Amino acid sequence: MDNEIVGSKRVQLGEVIATSYGSFVVESYELNSTPPLGALVVAQNVVGVVCAARTDGLGPISAKGSMGDEDGSVYSMHPDLQRTLRSQFSAVVVGCYDEQKGGSLLEAGAIYAYPECPPRVHYKCWSGTTEELLLFTARPDYLRLLLFSVEAEGTNIDQVLIHLIVRAYKARGGDREWLSFTAEYLGRQLKGQYDRLLAILKTLDVLTQPTQVKDKAIVDLPEAVGKVRM
Repeated sequence: MDNEIVGSKRVQLGEVIATSYGSFVVESYELNSTPPLGALVVAQNVVGVVCAARTDGLGPISAKGSMGDEDGSVYSMHPDLQRTLRSQFSAVVVGCYDEQKGGSLLEAGAIYAYPECPPRVHYKCWSGTTEELLLFTARPDYLRLLLFSVEAEGTNIDQVLIHLIVRAYKARGGDREWLSFTAEYLGRQLKGQYDRLLAILKTLDVLTQPTQVKDKAIVDLPEAVGKVRM
């Protein structure tokens, strides 16, 4: 799946194949097609953030190309790979919405808590729209479940958080005031975890600066970040 911000329409990504209150796993409809790290996804009324992805075989894989082959040519040489490989991604639950109040996140509004029931197996998973991303990240409360999640097995949850914030920042057209407010919220939530907070903020600073600033040998933290109270 393309790494750009998804547009105004939801896109079907795959089906839920494993589920719990804190996370769910989805098998993609298309091989080698998974949403990017930090993308917002929705299964039934449950909102998740993509935290991991993998493509592997249903059994031992013996097909392979040679040194002189072009990348991807192995799929033409061994067409059965499309049937013997699968792509899956995992999402950490960061909230939900009340379906009785509306049929979508935009209509019902975000609830920053675990749902009463996890999404059902074999139900569809959709990409969140730009509008849903903007709504869900309008308040920084969405960060709370993500910061302290223990469901992202084998994944650095801080990297997931960083990519989500960057996606929301870009969707807002580079809103520095929103970014500074988010940084201050992180400072309150991670009080006493200075090294972790500093690593997150430095990475955010690099990823949200204009290209010409990124090329500098040293990138200073913005003033708002430096003033975060610990």
